[in-house]
Amino acid sequence: MVSFPRLACWLGLGLGWLGAPAAAAAQAPPSITAVVERYRLARARTMEAGATDADVTAATALLADSVVYEHPAAGARRVGRATLTEGMRSFLGRTRNPNIRVVRQITGRGVVVAEEQVSFEASREGGGWERSTRTQVAVYEVRDGHITRIIEYWQPG
Repeated sequence: MVSFPRLACWLGLGLGWLGAPAAAAAQAPPSITAVVERYRLARARTMEAGATDADVTAATALLADSVVYEHPAAGARRVGRATLTEGMRSFLGRTRNPNIRVVRQITGRGVVVAEEQVSFEASREGGGWERSTRTQVAVYEVRDGHITRIIEYWQPG
């Protein structure tokens, strides 16, 4: 089994030396992790049953205008806050009871790499709800208080 820090290095993140998570976190300004944590919370709110356009706006306000979202396993690459806003809006009302739990996280200069467990219920075509849970590696690049890039590594179902 490959350790999480070693996996981050293999992914070519350019994080330099990846010591213990506490040591890495001490090197980065706390504002980087605060931005990512605010985004996670806001993103989870967009997945609530009663989420509104205002919730999507609050989440995407933490993104840079030219943000890039990538999901290599699915071949997805989306560019721009407006594009991500539109994508989040398209899921309003289709999910509920979200939870984004950080399993572990390391922080470097301008980057946060996290193992996250994401769970939620998704509406089924025939009615009802189906629980979905996945573990993912998420990479957040942050500059000037905004997320400039998000890369998620998980197996699409």
